[in-house]
Amino acid sequence: MDIHDLINEIRADPHCAVYPAEPDIPLPAELPLDLARFYAATDGMLLYKDDPERRIEIVGRREFLPTNRSLYPEEWADAIGDIRRHWYLIARAEQGRYISIDLTEARHGECYNNDDSATPAIARNFTELLALLYHRRGDIWYWLYNTYRPNGDPHDMPLI
Repeated sequence: MDIHDLINEIRADPHCAVYPAEPDIPLPAELPLDLARFYAATDGMLLYKDDPERRIEIVGRREFLPTNRSLYPEEWADAIGDIRRHWYLIARAEQGRYISIDLTEARHGECYNNDDSATPAIARNFTELLALLYHRRGDIWYWLYNTYRPNGDPHDMPLI
C-alpha cells in the first residue's frame, strides 16, 4: 500500500485525526522514503482518538527524537553502545507503550516495540507499521501474541 493512500484512508476515518504538515520543523537527513513522505503530508496523527484502549499517536516532527533521549534523558550519555541510539520515537500509546523506528543503514526503517531492546522487528518499514496499527483496529498490539512471526532481532545486524 502507498503511504499517501494510507494517510488519505486514515484522514477519512472519523475515529482518527491527521495533523497538518509542519515543513519548517527539521527532521534527520536520512529518513526512509515512506517516512519522509509521511512527514511531508502530515505532522503526525492520532488513531482511534476516542478509545483509550486502542488510541495510539504517531508522533509529529517536534517529538521525532532519538528514543533514548526522548524517554530516558539521564541515560542518554550512557547509552552510546546501545543499539537503540539510532532508534527514533515514532509512536506512543497511553498504556505506556512506545514504538521506535531504526535509522541505521542496516535496518533502515524497521520498527520495534520499545519495551525491550531484544524485541524482534514488529514491522519492516513505517508504511507496514501504520497499516498494521490502523487496519487491526482493536488488536493494535499484534506482536504480543504467540501467533506473531517476527521480522528479525535488532541484535542480528551490525551497527553502521
